[in-house]
Amino acid sequence: VEILNSALAGLTPVGVNKKDLAGQVSRLSELPAALYTPETHGRLLEVLEIANGLLAKGDATQEDVDQALADLLLAE
Repeated sequence: VEILNSALAGLTPVGVNKKDLAGQVSRLSELPAALYTPETHGRLLEVLEIANGLLAKGDATQEDVDQALADLLLAE
């Protein structure tokens, strides 16, 4: 039962597309901090942390993923 519960917890709901979010996380994680002010870089790091959490979250909704992507693009 524990194995089944663990497997269920790691599932992503059908229809949730994280591809664009993963691509932006990868791209923005590589940008040098020198491109940002300390304040804007701090905001970018916060949004990246949230996005990475959603990528790892098995039960993220498409709305959550889309919002994280929009937040990343604004923080860029």
